Amino acid sequence: FFDEIHQILGTGATGGEDGGKGLADIIKPALSRGELSVIGATTQDEYRNTILKNAALARRFNDVVINEPTAADTLRILQGVKELYEKHHHVVLPDDVLKAAVDYSIQYIPQRTLPDKAIDLIDMTAAHLAAKNSQTDVETLDQRLKKLEAAKEAAIKAEDFAKAADIKKSIEETKQKIKETDQKEKITATIDDVAQSVERLTGIPVSDMGANDIERLKNLDKRLKSKVIGQDEAVEMVAKAIRRNRAGFSEGDQPIGSFLFVGPTGVGKTELAKQLALDMFGNENAIIRLDMSEYAD
Repeated sequence: FFDEIHQILGTGATGGEDGGKGLADIIKPALSRGELSVIGATTQDEYRNTILKNAALARRFNDVVINEPTAADTLRILQGVKELYEKHHHVVLPDDVLKAAVDYSIQYIPQRTLPDKAIDLIDMTAAHLAAKNSQTDVETLDQRLKKLEAAKEAAIKAEDFAKAADIKKSIEETKQKIKETDQKEKITATIDDVAQSVERLTGIPVSDMGANDIERLKNLDKRLKSKVIGQDEAVEMVAKAIRRNRAGFSEGDQPIGSFLFVGPTGVGKTELAKQLALDMFGNENAIIRLDMSEYAD
């Protein structure tokens, strides 16, 4: 298995005859004779820019496109790996927490892809809870136990039986601590814990915003109308699009909505965008503003 398989091409492998011989040229004969089975992984951009440009190498592989999983598939992935994180961090991760990690990662971490961002969010949440918990880390005790057992074997080989007896006593004490730690009640993560992890990662006050999301969305247009006076039609259109998206009626990977606010200077076009950012993300500066007048001749 080659991760970042495009790198096997080596210097100059796709840049003409002046480059050096890459690993790809070395393994091509074995691939063509069926003596070597290779699985490679790379991004679509790197595949287009490197592998496809080397036709001799490209035809020896069957390309399989691995798309980003859906939210439902990501939830099943998290359910499959959660036991590893529960054991590692000594916490409990209920299904509602896993779903929150998926939903929050989609909404607030759009620059990354599933399932990676949702898994990282779960790991961050569990790690933070474990750090707050005062109980002894089981893994640390396991490492201590291994060292003690190795020391006992060394003492026996050296025929230092008194030392071996002392180490054996320490081993029994460590085993008892591990048993007691395992029997302690694990901390159960909550949706609010996930929200706080998103806050630490993005700076967006999700825990405050998501406390009662349904009620917030119901009154979104009222709050915006109280800040942007006289633009009820525009406010209602924007609020309706956001509610429709949150209800699950989104069009796949399409944006929530594209709006063109048309009107003279000073009527509230920019202010509506700022107030929407403030309401949805807790900061009116949570927008990327391009003033096209700066690019005019």
